[in-house]
Amino acid sequence: MKFKLLAGAAIAATLVASGASAQDAGWYGAIDLGYHWNDDVKFDTLVGDVSVDPDDDWTGAARLGYRLSPHWRVELEGAYRPGEVPAGGAFVTGGDLEVWSLMGNVIVDLIPDGDLSPFIGVGVGVAAGEFQTTASPAIVVDDTDWDYAWQGIAGVTAKASDRMNVDLTYRYFQTGDLGFANRGTIGNLTGTYNDQSVTVGIG
Repeated sequence: MKFKLLAGAAIAATLVASGASAQDAGWYGAIDLGYHWNDDVKFDTLVGDVSVDPDDDWTGAARLGYRLSPHWRVELEGAYRPGEVPAGGAFVTGGDLEVWSLMGNVIVDLIPDGDLSPFIGVGVGVAAGEFQTTASPAIVVDDTDWDYAWQGIAGVTAKASDRMNVDLTYRYFQTGDLGFANRGTIGNLTGTYNDQSVTVGIG
């Protein structure tokens, strides 16, 4: 259901943009789908660190942007990074760690007139982590927390037509400290989420 809402928002943005991505200035919309992988999340607790390693999974994003000039554009990006926590480790018996983000991106297109144009960028915004797992009596978590986030962006754009571009994008994404209430015996969990992804976008 969450993914359907994300895809619907991106499609609507693309229709509103009316192919402006091929112009020197104007609005555009896009949807990205791909694969993400993250580092172990090391949570601080009352008894020391607890490491959680969510499985690699698909990721999706919707972008609404405005091209300021042939080289510069800005975007509002909403993304979703799911992750199933496998059973194993000292405490964790399985669960889910999902991260939603809303980012403002600044992108520089290096060769805007070429059929292939590399780009680089940076984004800042907020992220919401949803963490659910039970390893009683130490860990009983079902909580959501927000914090700041940033990302580095690099990729290449291919012109599919006068009104459509295809992007191959790499993102390095990091949040601030996400804190989750724990009803178990080792106290609340606090940790930073680090993630990398590669997506293909159409807009």
